[in-house]
Amino acid sequence: MGTFRSGGAGCGSRDSAGLPAGVDAKQVTRFQVTNDNVKEAATIFVNNALPNILDILSKEEYKNTLQIEQKQLDEAKAALQNSEKKAEFDKELAKLDQYLTINQFQFNTAINKEDFPVYQDLTLDIKVNNPTARR
Repeated sequence: MGTFRSGGAGCGSRDSAGLPAGVDAKQVTRFQVTNDNVKEAATIFVNNALPNILDILSKEEYKNTLQIEQKQLDEAKAALQNSEKKAEFDKELAKLDQYLTINQFQFNTAINKEDFPVYQDLTLDIKVNNPTARR
């Protein structure tokens, strides 16, 4: 989903990640989505990440905190596995470039020596269009 870079040139340095002074990071990970990979990123998110997120939300502590009922989670998971819904998603995804232009989507996470995220930032520059609107 998107482009991941971890450490190394272009993302492992404090300067390229824009880390504030005092942030002690052993590693910086950058996630980027562009117009070239947005459809792939969305597909991977829906098919791989979202089912896992729903599993996590099924834990009692999350359901209670977020006031979500198991039935809602089960229905969402069933919809993800429904072949008609998948076909509809694919059809709409094919038209995504009519609605969305991603100039920049970049998410940086700095990890400290204990492997704990100590800093995150998001740069988002997108254009959303309504192709049916009259101009």
